[in-house]
Parts: sequence; C-alpha cells; structure tokens
Amino acid sequence: MHQAAAPQARVSLLRRQSLIIGCLVIVTLFTFIPSLANGFVGIDDGLLITKNPIVLHLNARTLRAAFTSYDPELYIPLTFLTYQLEAATFGVHPFPFHLTNLLLHIGSVLLVFAVTRRLASFRLAPQDAQAVGLFCALLFAIHPLNTEAVVWAAARKDVLSTFFFFASFLFYLRFRSGGARRSLFVSILFFLLALLAKVSVLLLPFVLLLVDTVEGRRLTRTVWQEKLPYFGLAALFGAVALFGKQTQLLALNPFEKGLLACKATVFYLRSLFWPAGLTIFHQQGMSIALENPDLWFPPLVVLALVVVAVLAYRRRPFVFFGIAFYLLFLLPSFITFWKNSFVFFASERYAYIAMVGMLFALGTLILPPLSNALQQGSARGRFFGFFSGALLILVLAGLTVRQSRTWRDAIALNERALAVAPRSVQAMNNLGSAYFDEGAYQKALALFDRALVIDPTLPVAYANRGQTLRYLGDTEGALQAYAKGIDSLPQDRPPLPQDLSPFLRLSELLDELGRPQEATQVLRGAIQRLPQAPLPHYYLGMKEQQFGHLPEARDQFRLATTLDPGIADAFYRLAAVSAELGDLPGAVQALDRVLTLDPDNETAQEHLKNIKLLQAR
Repeated sequence: MHQAAAPQARVSLLRRQSLIIGCLVIVTLFTFIPSLANGFVGIDDGLLITKNPIVLHLNARTLRAAFTSYDPELYIPLTFLTYQLEAATFGVHPFPFHLTNLLLHIGSVLLVFAVTRRLASFRLAPQDAQAVGLFCALLFAIHPLNTEAVVWAAARKDVLSTFFFFASFLFYLRFRSGGARRSLFVSILFFLLALLAKVSVLLLPFVLLLVDTVEGRRLTRTVWQEKLPYFGLAALFGAVALFGKQTQLLALNPFEKGLLACKATVFYLRSLFWPAGLTIFHQQGMSIALENPDLWFPPLVVLALVVVAVLAYRRRPFVFFGIAFYLLFLLPSFITFWKNSFVFFASERYAYIAMVGMLFALGTLILPPLSNALQQGSARGRFFGFFSGALLILVLAGLTVRQSRTWRDAIALNERALAVAPRSVQAMNNLGSAYFDEGAYQKALALFDRALVIDPTLPVAYANRGQTLRYLGDTEGALQAYAKGIDSLPQDRPPLPQDLSPFLRLSELLDELGRPQEATQVLRGAIQRLPQAPLPHYYLGMKEQQFGHLPEARDQFRLATTLDPGIADAFYRLAAVSAELGDLPGAVQALDRVLTLDPDNETAQEHLKNIKLLQAR
C-alpha cells in the first residue's frame, strides 16, 4: 500500500503543478492584456526603436552595428536583434513590441515558479515548496512595481535578460539535482544570451554560490571550476559595459552613490509592500547629503537588512539567500543614478529581478506555518485564508492594470509623473514636448515656462520653448529663447547631446532668416562645445556645401559619418560632394553605405548606377 501511494502522490503533485502553470499564465495575461493597446511613449522608444536606424532596417550592416555599438550606454545586441526582427516582420507598430514583452514576462513568471520551487525543495516538503513557488511567481507576475519593465517597449532589455537569467538558473539547478552535464552547458549558454540582452545579470555566478551555501555545500575546487565559465562571461561583459558608463561613473562621488543606493534599496522594498507613487521618474530633488532627512534613515534600514541576513545564515538559510539575492541584483543599478544632467534615485524596472529574492525569503518564512495552520484549522479559517489571498491578488492586479494605463502614451505618462512629483522639470519638459507634437502649443509653452522657472539651466527646455514660439509666429522670442539656452549651459558637468538643441535650432532659424554666416558661427560654437557630437558636423557640412567650399564640406561629412555611422543622409551628401570633387570611388563607397542603411532609397540607387556607368567609360 505504501509503495502504491508514492506514485499517486507524485501524480497528484504533477496535476497540481499543471493547474498552477495554467493559472499563472491566465492571471498574468489578463492583468497585462489591456497594455497591448498602448502606444509608444517617446522616452527612449524613439532612441531605441522608432528612430533607430539599426532597428529600422535588417541587413548585414545593421546586424553588425547591433553587436558593435551601445544604446548609447548599454551593450544590448540581442535586444536590438529582437527589435530588428519585429520591425522587419510587422513594421514599427507598438502592438508587436508590447506583445513580445508580455510573452517574455509570462515566460519569466513560469521560470520563477520552477526556480523558487526547486530552491525551496532543498529543505521543505514538496507541497510547501510548490506553495512557495506559486507565491513567488504569482506576486512577481502581477505586482505593480513590475509594470514599467513589462509595458514599456524600451524596457525590452530588462524582460529579455530576466527570461534568460532564470532559464540559466533553472538549468543550473537541474544540473545540481543530478541532471546530465549538458544541463550545465545549456545554463552557461542561457547566461550568455542574458548578458547579450543586458549586462546587469552578470552577478548570476554569485547567486549560484549562494545556492551552494543554502545546500550546505563546501566551496571546493570542483565548485569553483563549475562556476569559472560564469565568472569569465561576467568579467568579459562587465568590462564591455564599463566603456558605455563612463559619464555615470564620474558624475557622482562614492559617498553620494552610497546614500542614493540605500535610498533606492528602501524605496524598492517599500514599493514591494506598499506600491504607491509609482511613475517613470524618481528624481532626487534635494542635495545628496546626510543632513537631508530622506537620506539618513535608509542606511539604517539597509544595515538592519544585512544584520537580519547574517543572523539568519544558519537557522533560516532561505531568508539569508533571499535578502542576499535582493541586494546583489540591485547593485548593478547603482551605477546609473545620473542621467542627462538629472539625478534619479530609482527606476522601477531595476527591481524586476531583485524582488524575487525578497518574495522567496517571505514565502519560505510564512507559507509552511500558514499552510499547516490552514490544514489544521476550521473550514471557516480556511475560507478566510483563501479569501484574503484572492483579495490580495485582485488588489495587486487592479493596481497593475491602472498603472499600465498611465503608459498608454507620452501625455498620460508624463501627466502621471507630474502628479507624483509636481516639481519635476523633466516631466514638465517631456509633457510640453508631447503637447507640442499634438499641436497644443499654448499648453506646451506654459509647461516649458514652468520648467525654466524651477531650473533656469535647462538648455533643452529653452530650445523647446523657442521652437514653440516659432510655430506661434514669435520669431524674435524664439531667437532670444535659443540664445538663453546656449548661455544657460552648465559649466560644472560634461556636455550632453541634448545641450546641442539650442545651437541647432538657432542655426536653423538664422538660416531661414537669410543670415547664413551667423548660422555657420553658431554651428562652430556647437562643435567647440561638443566636438564628438555628429550633428553639428553634419549641418556645418551642409553650410560649407551651400557656400561652395566642397573640400571643407567633405571633411565635415566624413567626421559626421565617423562619429555616427547611422546617418544615411550624411553619407548621401558625402557621396555628392565626393562626386563633384572627382572622387568617384569615394562616392560609390558612400552610396553603398546609404543603401546599407536605407535599402529602399531609389535616388541613391539611381545615382550609384550613374556613377558606376561613368567609372566604366
């Protein structure tokens, strides 16, 4: 009888597991399915997708560019490849990009269930381990804190790298559970794919060491050899990532980063339990110093977390593991506090993987005794327990649906940001730009003015204000706004690409007013301020071409294409100038690059054909 009961128990467990998987898919799908109607929101969507020449065309040149360039800060070639495939198959429409994100999230939910269930089974009974897996996966699936990662098309790198991260983790656990050695090789391959999607998962080998400690495994030579491929890949991609983060590394000192890291850690922890005030921008408005009340308390909380983890190491190893996992996977995000002259203490998508650690610690701590209490309690008690769980799921799913709606377009997203942080100048500027695109120029102007009252050193807001005044017919006001934008450039930080906006807009307007020499001088000023930016060289090349200074124009177009090999029109103009100077091979080479970036350019095709005919004579 005992031998027959064991297979029956396993069958029952498998049936329950299949039911859990189906429920997880359905709940996740219904929670996020409204977000499939969302559009692009502007912030990074244009940079990475809708205006990215690497994504808009799929050919050998753009594939090479995807694997040899940054985004501009992160190395994410696999993410670019998924964008390229979607754009080539469906065009640049938001629906397929959102659908892919959702499918990847569903995949990660199932992987979280499998990983946490296996981890819990090291020390818990199968039913309790399954309950822990369900708890972690379900809250990961529907938690509002994960909305940004799932519904923002530009956050593909986060959901894609997370999917491969947990796939790698699962195959490692299979290997450790007596699986074939090929499971280890598959795990390493998935880790490579995760790193190619986004390098922030590079701390996986340290998590695998944490697994060894939970198992009570001694760190022998065999254990370290097992992890060497992971550490090798992590070191390689970590070195590559540092080249894209030079500005962020230098922007704040270690003490400031430490304070913001503590604040971010506590914010994500608070949001896990109380998901209020979620939005795209979490800007640090006050100076970064211990005397600020919002910065002296978080270090104490982080210290308390570390103490709890240390105390739990022997008696509650799962709690130790969960807290350590949480803190480890927040570490990579602590490089990126400074962005485009603003300091942000948090970005919600950075907690996407890390939250699983805290969920695991909580689940293993509360579910086994709770499950025991429900089994031994009265029917009324069990009903109350299940009702409370269902209510929690409905509340979290409802909050996530509501949060998803704030991502439907640029206006909704930035209105939400201003509702949470009424003095956010970035949200004001972005909302003004969104209103400008809709033709609501007076609304846009009011927002740019509000932003400049709060921060008079915001060049891009001056440029946007000037552009709005141009559309309203106030040419003199536009000229003044652009000039103020140039004068407002801060001298205490490295120049940024957005600092070019007032230069380029002013040059364009001066040219329209028949003042080409002044327009040229403005472009030279932009180059002096930001010599590594391609656009001033491109526009200066156009001016030199207009003046008939062909060698000078060729030099500028060459500089522009060297600094940014994705500007198809710069290659086209380089080809035209080269042909006029008699450099037909140079013209052919430039036109080949144009057709690599823009294969449907019929004008370039015709010119290339004519030049090759000239060469053949």
